[in-house]
Amino acid sequence: MGLTPSQYSSAEKIRMGRITRAGKGGLRGTLVKVSWRLITKDRAMRQKYDRIKARAGGKRAIVAISRMLVLRLRRMLLDGRPYAMELAG
Repeated sequence: MGLTPSQYSSAEKIRMGRITRAGKGGLRGTLVKVSWRLITKDRAMRQKYDRIKARAGGKRAIVAISRMLVLRLRRMLLDGRPYAMELAG
């Protein structure tokens, strides 16, 4: 999906870079749009977004939420379970 951060490693130094952008750009864009909507509905994801936003900024935070969403969707498909959401209120 291209939402994984690139990594530049040398000996003991590890530096995380920008997202790899492998895969379909349209799908990535759709995931980001869905993630904006998700953080208004799912309290747990909103809290994660707020924590990441405080240290890395809003744009990076929403990309991180998009990646988490992809991982959750994959787990849903593998386990055959519906999305478990903590309702915002």
